[in-house]
Amino acid sequence: MKRITLLLLFALTAVLGTTAQSLSYLTFRTADGTEQSLTAVGLKLTFSDGQLVATGNDGTTTFSLTDLSSMFFSETVTGISNVSGASATKVRIVNGALKVTAPAGSTISVRTTDGRQVNKDQYLPKGMYIVRVNNQSFKVLSE
Repeated sequence: MKRITLLLLFALTAVLGTTAQSLSYLTFRTADGTEQSLTAVGLKLTFSDGQLVATGNDGTTTFSLTDLSSMFFSETVTGISNVSGASATKVRIVNGALKVTAPAGSTISVRTTDGRQVNKDQYLPKGMYIVRVNNQSFKVLSE
């Protein structure tokens, strides 16, 4: 019985080890649904003063732990990069209504993940949306 258990544990470890090695990116998802993927190889994570600091080949990115919803490994880049501090533009969906903070006169478009354009003034049911504000794209989750 011990031999069978050890053999099963060894086989499971081998399968999980092989799977983990094929995942090249660590993706961070914030509470507002935006995602940012960083190359996992050489990535160093540190925690200080309520912040997660990710340092690697992509540079240094900082997340507030209160804003961080989840993080997961992925084989491909799974999110649209939204580097904090890069823009004053903020995009979110509150109770099905699109809320955008952007400079006056900005061009805004909303699409579903399969590419269909959606009226930005209509109710947005639960799901993932790609919101483009001028030349910047955001992946936003409506819950």
